[in-house]
Amino acid sequence: MSFSYVVRRILLVFLVIWSAATLNFFIPKITPRNPIREKLLEQASRGGYIPPGFEDMVQSYEKRFGLDQPVWKQYLTY
Repeated sequence: MSFSYVVRRILLVFLVIWSAATLNFFIPKITPRNPIREKLLEQASRGGYIPPGFEDMVQSYEKRFGLDQPVWKQYLTY
């Protein structure tokens, strides 16, 4: 095995890992769903009651997880 072959294979591994991570980040962003809102609604529906501060709670979680930032910033911190 030559040195250039090993270097090409290592670069290919990094390219595959980067591509997989990028797809893993962007595929959920394509859907118009908000997973935080859905999870909180699911938990609230178990009790049959949506608390008055529900939207504030959603915004708080979005801020905590950085979902209130632009997509490019989210990708850089991903």
